[in-house]
Amino acid sequence: MNLLQVSWKNVTGRPLSSSLSILILALGVSLITVVFRISDQLKENFTSNMTGIDMVVGAKGSPLQLILSAVFHIDVPTGNIPLLEAQSILKNRYVKRAIPLSYGDSYQGYRIIGTDISYLNLYKGVITAGQIFSSPLEVVLGAKVAEFTQLVVGDTFESAHGLETEGMKHDEVRFKVVGLISVTGTVLDQLIITPTESVWEVHDNHSSDIQEETLQEITALLVKFASPMGLIQLPRFINSSTSMQAALPAYEISKLFSLLGIGIDILYYIAYLLVGVAGLSLWITMTNALKERQYELALMRTYGATKSQIFISVIQESLMLGAAGFIAGYSLGQLGLAIINPSLVSEYGFAVKLITFDSFDLTLSVAVFSICFISALTPAIRASRKDISATLSDK
Repeated sequence: MNLLQVSWKNVTGRPLSSSLSILILALGVSLITVVFRISDQLKENFTSNMTGIDMVVGAKGSPLQLILSAVFHIDVPTGNIPLLEAQSILKNRYVKRAIPLSYGDSYQGYRIIGTDISYLNLYKGVITAGQIFSSPLEVVLGAKVAEFTQLVVGDTFESAHGLETEGMKHDEVRFKVVGLISVTGTVLDQLIITPTESVWEVHDNHSSDIQEETLQEITALLVKFASPMGLIQLPRFINSSTSMQAALPAYEISKLFSLLGIGIDILYYIAYLLVGVAGLSLWITMTNALKERQYELALMRTYGATKSQIFISVIQESLMLGAAGFIAGYSLGQLGLAIINPSLVSEYGFAVKLITFDSFDLTLSVAVFSICFISALTPAIRASRKDISATLSDK
């Protein structure tokens, strides 16, 4: 019988203590995996969706609410702003690009956004079927929307007022699908895009007979600065001298993450504590096992086992428990993410990637095995240094 078989029989010979150590370690590993994956994917999602947007202009209210609604589409808007006043921002010399957004309707829970083709270009959206819209009430669908609703080019549908599935239907107006957008990995996948005029027409705020632009409103502007001076001059000017509000996505999301970070850190501390307790449990298990196996280890020495072999045998037991705990924890974490993913998609528009063993998982596995090695180090040294004659004579 080789050393691996001996170590395995010793692990399986203590089912209760071994199972407890594996369970505690698995819980710690799974919690670390879930928290890291969600927080990492959330940061990546926010970063990718903020690319190319230096400032958001909208109705006065909560700056964070404006950012969440206009950039990430996970909150209600703060209100509408007059088109004429918004156009003054477009003409500012510090503005390189300003993309208008108008919304308030949805279809099966997916938001209908009135804008122009520059919004698709912002997220590198490519038409994979059909064509881009060319007139009001024509729409192109994000990849997730097309997948969920099963709408295809040529289909028509009625929008619902508001952002809920059960909102009041606009029976008098139907949108027509003219194109499908490729997968971008951004909020664009979750949206229905149409010309701004479509939103005005649905809500009777615009028609070809109305020339008074003062009746026209939009919900927000996504602004890209032409120079760093825009960051210094424009937000202050807009907030103090207009009826609109300017909010900076990078600043507001940084504040949001500082608030979320407290809860995330607490979860990390709990996970680290569980892994630490698992290490302590392993040390106690190995120490108690050593007391029970003194005679057995002495016999192994008399049959030719060296001190190093005894040492390695004890270390192997701990590493086997660590491997079982890590595999169980990683699998449990993946299962948890698979269960959580549908909620993340519906609520926040992103999903966590599953079965991705990367540098983080490698680092975590090294940390787990290091803890297991350290936990078994003292018992292994004591086992290898046991006095054979004294142990056998006591028996």
